[in-house]
Formats: sequence, C-alpha cells, structure tokens
Amino acid sequence: MIEYCVNDKGNVGVHCPRCLAVTGLPITEEELLAWNPSEQYVQDAFPQLTPGQREVLLSGLCEECWNQIFPEEDEE
Repeated sequence: MIEYCVNDKGNVGVHCPRCLAVTGLPITEEELLAWNPSEQYVQDAFPQLTPGQREVLLSGLCEECWNQIFPEEDEE
C-alpha cells in the first residue's frame, strides 16, 4: 500500500516503502483523489509530472530506490 501525506501547502508527498524518504509532488490532494487509475492513465492525469514522479505514484518507490532495484542495462 502506498502511503501519501499532504504538506501545509496542500501538495502530495509519497513515502518510499524501501528507504522511507518522502518524494514531494506538484499535485494537490484533490487532484490525487480525483484520479481513478483504472479509468485514466497516470500520464494523462498528470502530464506535468516527470516519468519518475509518475512512477512514484504508481509504485511508491522513490527514483533512487527504483534505479537501485532496476538498474539500466548497458546496450551493446
């Protein structure tokens, strides 16, 4: 389960389950609650977010932990 928090400005943060760091996102709690992942792709709901920020919404993992778990493979 992904843990969200809201800062004093109303923006959403996501707690990484692996390292416990919080990734702040430039979206409001209202925007997050209005998003239905089964009806709308994350990139359509939040086009202003980077791919890494959208992944945080989907998996909960911060970008650093994601890169440690799934390192980029060198192409030969």
